Amino acid sequence: MNKRLTVIVHIAGVLAGGFLGWLYWAKVGCVTGTCPLTANPWITTGYGALLGFVVAGLIPAGKHARERADSRTGRERDR
Repeated sequence: MNKRLTVIVHIAGVLAGGFLGWLYWAKVGCVTGTCPLTANPWITTGYGALLGFVVAGLIPAGKHARERADSRTGRERDR
């Protein structure tokens, strides 16, 4: 995966994670305000964005990355 596509995937992961973090705050949240992570929408959105960034980094890099990984391990992939 080229550098530009990697950046796009990470940005999409941050945006999706931030939205899901905000959605969690809006739907579940903490009514009493004593929950340190879910009482504040900024904190929940930030943690969601961070988690989205990490998960986006786990997305497979595609065909070229598999070929490079196979060449490092000495395996040949059926084509």
